[in-house]
Formats: sequence, structure tokens, C-alpha cells
Amino acid sequence: MKQIANPSVKFKPNRAKFNHEFALEPKLNNLNLKLLKRLFPKDFERELTLDYDNTICYTGKEDALRTYKHETGYQPGVGFIGSKVVYVENRNGNSPAHVLQEDTLKRMFELLLENNISISKFRGDSASYNWRTIQTIDKYTSTFYVRARMSHTVESTISKIKKWESVGDPGQNIYRGETIFTPFSRAARDSNESADLKPYRLIVTKEKRKDGQLNLFTSEAFLYSLILTNDFEKSTDDVVFFLQ
Repeated sequence: MKQIANPSVKFKPNRAKFNHEFALEPKLNNLNLKLLKRLFPKDFERELTLDYDNTICYTGKEDALRTYKHETGYQPGVGFIGSKVVYVENRNGNSPAHVLQEDTLKRMFELLLENNISISKFRGDSASYNWRTIQTIDKYTSTFYVRARMSHTVESTISKIKKWESVGDPGQNIYRGETIFTPFSRAARDSNESADLKPYRLIVTKEKRKDGQLNLFTSEAFLYSLILTNDFEKSTDDVVFFLQ
């Protein structure tokens, strides 16, 4: 195993305080894809959905750094098609999922294309909710479903939703609505890329807070779950269920 190991690569994003250490293994990832296609050819013939996530692997190894959970470990990014692992890129513990994720995804998508694997749908958590990352996902897929993060702009947008439908049991006080939303205006403006901004669909599920605390922008006592997608065809319920 040591004979095929590669040294880690260090990256330093703009305005970053320290380097981020990644383990790039294109040959092993490529070998893995070729084996999967040989062993499970039918799994790669249909319309494909790619799931991407990072997970913490706790370890006491000498080179492992502290994660945001204040323990040492690694935070590999992993791509799945169904139950098949199609891409792995390790990163040290101090490099959270959102850092340089757009570069990781680009390497993954390019390797998949080299193996004639085209991705139709992408699912990701809130670490993918980033200007550069969404641009990358939008470039390589037809539709995406990403959990959005709350911000002043998003809160202000939620307050403009007038139509809410009750979901679940009536006593649960859970409601779902949607609106058209153009995110990342400031990030695009700062990078002189405002012309690349796109409107997406923001689907919001809200559940009444037990403590009754009001949100400053929406003036409601609710907790919110957010999904950003460029799928304008599925119902709001279908989008939520697809991302679960």
C-alpha cells in the first residue's frame, strides 16, 4: 500500500490563514471506476444521481489535525452513485467540507466523464451551498438539489412567501412553500461575475418552534429547512423526499 501512496498536496485559498492538505489519488479512483463498471455495468447505464458528502474519520495518527469537533482526524469527501463509492478525496481534519469543494467536485466530475459516466442529478448538503460550488455543479449536471444555509438575504426572501401548505399531521404545525431566488449576489459582484447569476427555486419547510422565539426577519416562531434546486418540474414534496 505504501508503494502506491502519493504525498499530500497543500492548497491555500485566497485570504486563508493556513494551508489545506488534500490527498489526491486519481489513479486509484480511476482503477476503482473501471472495476465498478466491469462488475456492475447495468448500474451505470441508466440516468445517474450522484451523492456527495464529507465525513469525519477520527484517528490518532501523527499527521491528523483537529476537526471542528475538536478531535483529531480526517475529513474525506466521497461521491456515491447508488451504493457504489465512485470517488474519494481525503483532506486533513482542519479542512471542512465547504473549503475548495468546487475543486474537489471538478476533479470528480472530470474523472467520471473520462470513464464515460455522465451525471444527471446531484445531491449535496449545505456545505455545497457556495457560489463557486453551485457554478461547478450546474456546469456538470442537469439538475441539482442542495441544502441551503440561512442568511439575512434568505430570511428576507422567506418573508415574501405568501402561500404555505400544511404537510404531515395537522398537529405538527409543519408547512411548506417556495419562491424563485437568485443567491450569491454579493459573491458574484465581488468577483465581477454578476452576469453569471441565475434564478433558482428555493423550497422552504418550516416547523413551529416550541420555545416561541420569533425570527427577526420573518416575524415567525419557526425553524426552517431550505433546499436550492434548478428543478422547476418536481412538486415541492417530491424535491424534499428526493433529497432525504
